[in-house]
Amino acid sequence: GYTYTGGRLPRIGRFLRQGFTECRDARLPNILMVHDSFYKKLKPFLSEAFSRVVYIWDWNTGFFPAVINREKPKLVIDQKAERFLLDKIPVNAPALSKN
Repeated sequence: GYTYTGGRLPRIGRFLRQGFTECRDARLPNILMVHDSFYKKLKPFLSEAFSRVVYIWDWNTGFFPAVINREKPKLVIDQKAERFLLDKIPVNAPALSKN
């Protein structure tokens, strides 16, 4: 099984929720998941498959270079319902773009 906690990560924004899970038995590396409310069905599967999953609940199309630099995830998943993409197109932060 995995363990979940939500209060030990540095604050990254006023209206953002974040937490993480850790699973000692997982074979896959750490990941970052930026999500909306639809992540709840995925969470048990991701949390048991990956050694560490940092979850950020963001209603916008934010991207978090500081968290990526801090956590150094092997994979970043940005999960959003389609309705969030009608008005905003996600763009990589300049700090993460390669020349």
